[in-house]
Amino acid sequence: MKKYLICLCMIISFLIVQISFEVFATNNSELSSSIRFKAIAVGNAHTLALRENGKVFAWGKNEVGECNVPKGLENVKAIACSEHHNIALKEDGTIVTWGDDANNIFNAPKGLKGIKSIATGTKNSAVLKEDGTVVVWGNNDFGQCNVPDSLSDIKEISVGDSFIVALKENGSVLAWGNNNSGQCNIPLGLCNIKEISCGMVHTVALKEDGTMVAWGWNSFRKCTIPAGLSDINSVSAGYYNTVISMKDGTVKAWGDDSLGECDLPADLSNVKTIAAGEQFTVALKNDGSIVGWGNNDFCQCVNPLDFMNIKAITAGESHSVALAENGSVSAWGSNNFGQCNIPKGLNNVKSIKAGSYHTVASKEDGTVAVWGDNTCHQCLVPEGLTNVKKIAVGRNHSVALKEDGTAVAWGDNTFGQCNTTDIKGIKDVFAGYDLTILKKEDGSFIYLGNASNTDSLREIIDVKDIAALYNFILVIREDGTLADNWYFGKLNNIKAAAGNCNNAIALTEDGKLIFSKNHYLDFPNYTSGIKAISMTEENVMLLCEDGLIISNPYNQRKIQSINTYSSISGYISSDNTQNIEQSLGKEGFKVEIVGTDRSALTSGDGSFKINDIPEGLYDIKISKPGYVARIINGVKFSNSDIKIGQIDSPVKLWCGDLNNDNVINLDDVMEISKSFNTCINEDNFKSNCDLNKDQCINIIDVMIAVKHFNSTSDDYSSIDLT
Repeated sequence: MKKYLICLCMIISFLIVQISFEVFATNNSELSSSIRFKAIAVGNAHTLALRENGKVFAWGKNEVGECNVPKGLENVKAIACSEHHNIALKEDGTIVTWGDDANNIFNAPKGLKGIKSIATGTKNSAVLKEDGTVVVWGNNDFGQCNVPDSLSDIKEISVGDSFIVALKENGSVLAWGNNNSGQCNIPLGLCNIKEISCGMVHTVALKEDGTMVAWGWNSFRKCTIPAGLSDINSVSAGYYNTVISMKDGTVKAWGDDSLGECDLPADLSNVKTIAAGEQFTVALKNDGSIVGWGNNDFCQCVNPLDFMNIKAITAGESHSVALAENGSVSAWGSNNFGQCNIPKGLNNVKSIKAGSYHTVASKEDGTVAVWGDNTCHQCLVPEGLTNVKKIAVGRNHSVALKEDGTAVAWGDNTFGQCNTTDIKGIKDVFAGYDLTILKKEDGSFIYLGNASNTDSLREIIDVKDIAALYNFILVIREDGTLADNWYFGKLNNIKAAAGNCNNAIALTEDGKLIFSKNHYLDFPNYTSGIKAISMTEENVMLLCEDGLIISNPYNQRKIQSINTYSSISGYISSDNTQNIEQSLGKEGFKVEIVGTDRSALTSGDGSFKINDIPEGLYDIKISKPGYVARIINGVKFSNSDIKIGQIDSPVKLWCGDLNNDNVINLDDVMEISKSFNTCINEDNFKSNCDLNKDQCINIIDVMIAVKHFNSTSDDYSSIDLT
């Protein structure tokens, strides 16, 4: 009874001097998990897209760096691009340029600021300033940089091939520069214009009443407007065609259709605006997504949302395939056998492998999906194939390793590469051009098919992985060394290898690319920071750590994967550091991202870090048995790194919540009282009541608990997120 009275007195004393606490700050705003774009622009064979967060993405042909978005570029409000160069307008009214610097197109006048809008063409760039004046620079062969003296009150500008068109606030239009095809001959009486767009040598203008006018070179009849056309929402002049979006969200196109640039996708709707390039078009939809069609030789028509958080890649002879973290699949490149036609509804994919002209996907449920060339029946999956553990794909055949240690193969069997029936005890499978390799549980190998080039494998028993190719085999040992052969000297720390008839490459564990002695490849800027590689005779792919995909470097195809992962790090500590050994007061706090499987425990110095947090809005919970849990509500993760606390000023949690109900109250104090004045060797000692971990339960433990008496998770002060 005496113990209880002592505790009660301590509680009353504490309540008399108790101070009030600031209510923890919350943010209940909702964040859409989808990525949205707000603007698009297209060049010769590349595409730019501006996200709503002010970041720029580029993909397509990268011959002169047109897709190399400057590192750290953000706070962008508008984008423009032409054949091989780009301009970004930032919120502060300044511009950033990249790509090809031919014709001095980057040499903007010094001190240029206060910019309202931007435009660029084949040989020139132009800006519209806040005061309504225009500045043009670049090639001046046709006087296109000589802005008319009387030009003022400009609303919009557009740049073609050596000519400029300006739209005035009053709806009239002016043009100057190259006029060899009548592209500067403004139709007589033209007025009430609200939007203009220049192609190479023609211009289209949208009127206030929803009709349009076009003039200039009329090859492919791109200036011949269909009769009765009205209710137009926006216009875009391509190189050889014209594309418009309607107010009902549909699209119309006319002119050159040699590469399908006028063959609109069947389900295209809800389009907000369009951008037409050289024989391809990209549409921005009202939901912020992007659709492209026409010439896709350099991946300029791909949907960037299909390339979010890519984790694996595989290369066919003329097509490429990527697997995202969410189990979705994307493909691009040659589609003459339908190898880029992803089966509708395909999801939950765990691995992908491409043959010459077909692709195989292994799903989480143990089934497989195949599409593409079927001339050798390589797309005819054996009936009832389930419980697939791994897949391997050759030129025109595929092999599936089942959970029971058997293998099933199908497709081209000219050399017997599919004769896997009745072979048991298989641990791993590999496939080459016309070759199947089965690794058995006892470490031995079985070769099926054209096995004339397997000598390098026969004497090796500690095989970790194999790249079985057209005329040779690359073997990675368990210790990370690459079996010595003609293509490489002695290597170690190898993660993956790939090759073809003329070249071979190896990827190290630290992301560096190593070339074979006889390589004919050129990766001037992409020899480090690489996550995965894939290679065939005509196609080479690199997946970089920053999400970038390089496909077929001979043509420099580039896709910028949208990496939406973020991280959080910081320092956590008990508020009771004066009465407890330092490491005990800092380690073991659990930090978790509520609603995900991402969590971490603090180390002895209180530090923690959680990586790979998907973009979204989450609550962060910090907890430890005996402490009042701390919740940080509504934290926005958007491709950024967040920090909480510092090593000298950590985020603190209150000690004394013995029953873990997120409040320190009389129940917790009474629990301490039951073991009051006991030590570690006594029967009544309870370790959870020893709050300062001095192996005795006494008045100090009571004081620690009552320090935050009646405090709950809601009573914590706000935390600064940096």
